[in-house]
Amino acid sequence: MSLDHTKLEQLQNTLSRKQHHNSAINDELIFSHLKLTTRSISEILESAFSKKSSKKHIEILGLFQAIKIQQNCIKQLFKTFVNPKGFRNRGNWKTLIELNNLMTGKIVDNAFLSKIFFESSDLSHFDFEITDTGTNQTERHTLDLNQIIEGYTLEANKKIDVVISKLT
Repeated sequence: MSLDHTKLEQLQNTLSRKQHHNSAINDELIFSHLKLTTRSISEILESAFSKKSSKKHIEILGLFQAIKIQQNCIKQLFKTFVNPKGFRNRGNWKTLIELNNLMTGKIVDNAFLSKIFFESSDLSHFDFEITDTGTNQTERHTLDLNQIIEGYTLEANKKIDVVISKLT
């Protein structure tokens, strides 16, 4: 469940051959971040999460932040080389943005994250509670983060394919 390393290398090689250096993008920094976040996400997902809820919370926050950095890099590449106004946050991509926002204390759709339950040892049962800001009612949700991240990865790889095809 990570970005395709072959695609990343192909993208880097394509940009190098094109000798297209846009002042709005630092190719080396983007690729450094993409490779680092891809490796970090893989390592986080492959390792066992801590049994301590406070440590598990930090591990999950780290996962969301790595995904957010990766999303920003891909979005920058897409906007720079494909279409500056054609990038849309949809599907699992958007779900992960919203979850990251909730995890970092932001209000999303008039609700905020009020509690995370760490009953499961993996991400297939990510349980959390959100509270509506208007009614103060809470609602418990369970998501399969593994499935969402897998779907996001497919979406991200497709966006990288579009960038590569635009440059070749």
